[in-house]
Amino acid sequence: MRRLVHSPGIIFALFALWKITLFSITVQPIPANDAYFYDGAVVNRLHGGTFVNPTVAIARPYSGTEFFSAYPPLYQPVLYLWMSICGASAASAAGLHVLLVIIWSGLVYRILRRLEIATWAMHLAGGFLFVVTFHDRPDTLAHVLGTGAVLAVVHWLNPVARPVALWMSAILLALTYATSLQLGAMYTGLVGVTVCGYCWFSKAKLPWTPLLVMALIPFGLLVLGKYTVPRWWLGFVENAQDNPSTLGLHVPDVGALLKLARTLPGVLLLPLLLIANGSRIRAGLRDLPKPTLAIFLGATFATLAVMVLSLCYLTPNYLTTFAAFLQPIVIGAGLATVTPAGISTTQRAIVVGLGCAAIGLGGIRAVGMTTWGLLCASDVSYRDSRDRVNTELDAIANADSRPVALSAAYLYAASGHTNLSLIHVDYMVRLKGAATASDLDGLLELKPGRLLLTQFDYYRRYEHMISLLRREPAVAEVRVENCARVPAPDAIPSMRKVVQHISWAPVIVKISWRENAGN
Repeated sequence: MRRLVHSPGIIFALFALWKITLFSITVQPIPANDAYFYDGAVVNRLHGGTFVNPTVAIARPYSGTEFFSAYPPLYQPVLYLWMSICGASAASAAGLHVLLVIIWSGLVYRILRRLEIATWAMHLAGGFLFVVTFHDRPDTLAHVLGTGAVLAVVHWLNPVARPVALWMSAILLALTYATSLQLGAMYTGLVGVTVCGYCWFSKAKLPWTPLLVMALIPFGLLVLGKYTVPRWWLGFVENAQDNPSTLGLHVPDVGALLKLARTLPGVLLLPLLLIANGSRIRAGLRDLPKPTLAIFLGATFATLAVMVLSLCYLTPNYLTTFAAFLQPIVIGAGLATVTPAGISTTQRAIVVGLGCAAIGLGGIRAVGMTTWGLLCASDVSYRDSRDRVNTELDAIANADSRPVALSAAYLYAASGHTNLSLIHVDYMVRLKGAATASDLDGLLELKPGRLLLTQFDYYRRYEHMISLLRREPAVAEVRVENCARVPAPDAIPSMRKVVQHISWAPVIVKISWRENAGN
């Protein structure tokens, strides 16, 4: 046991084991609302259709009917290859992302080991892996590639491997951009600041050529896409124009600040340690390892950039999907920087205690997935929900020609019903931001016969919408059947911001329309 405790990779191994075990037992994390937006074209192609996502055709006409190109293309061939082997199912999609996030955690481990971070700091850094519980978009692949670029830079800090490693980093950054432009920019900023910082600290000459190539990569890819692959460009522009992620310049509200505190508690803790050890750090700054200091500077810069943009311009969801993936690197390199080698046993115990408290706050959803999530899985499992959705769709195919609106998690199973008009519940209208207020307009326009919703989607936005729908003259009757016997946290208002989306149990909404309401 003592050997395990002193093993620098034990927490990273436990994280991988937890991910595999949770997926094997409960097929968590459940694909969230955006997952099928990115996966639907591959699923449709594997079911004999073209490379489009017809479930989002109302909100994204080009990507839904002509050619899916709403996002940079690299993720789709990876997903296609994976699903060709493992099947076009929600479990298959979730399994790919579990594999990718385990690979990402391994790259983080290699970065910190290469920097020779102390074992106790490795344990704390590894604890913040458990904050990462949402990973069902192309961004997971982009994080793997971007973190690989950071690892290449860490190797570049070794003079023997410098030229080759830095060019390898540039190649990986290009692949990151080809998967996610935003994450390409984030990791390019991290790498650029790291290289510049190291050259400043060590008084070395800047490698201008690879840095210039890194800076020009996004512009080159955009020009290449616009003028040589116009089909990709059209869908990309369509999605960019209607994307709800850009909220405009604004003051962060309480909800965004709470999300910040829960998602990045370790990052927020580091300034306190910096202040407490300020005099020691200044005294020993020259003795700090230059690579560690440079990586800390670069990772902190990238994290702060995402924080400011998420709180004041973009959606705060980027804190979860972007910044949380940087937190283990920031913590590992940061602890090596703000806790000098001469720290006493008592002081280190205080740092570890504060770090564990921060991990407990950030990992509260991970705890919910492992406890409450297991209860929900034993109530209605992934297979049970898939069978229930298919049974419902089989009955619809024989009795009703109206559209069916489904949550993303159920669209994988439903996609084989090519004789039905299937609509993604988050893309029923073409309106920037897909505002909740527009959902009622979408329902009245489409007049679906069924809504098949996850607990998350039902309580997040449709419970209230259905109460409004019942008052509409065009509606004859609305019947709601909640298949969950164990209440999901989404059903409890006080828990929705703490733990969410851990139940496979569907909510089936059957809507009868008056005949004079049209079709």
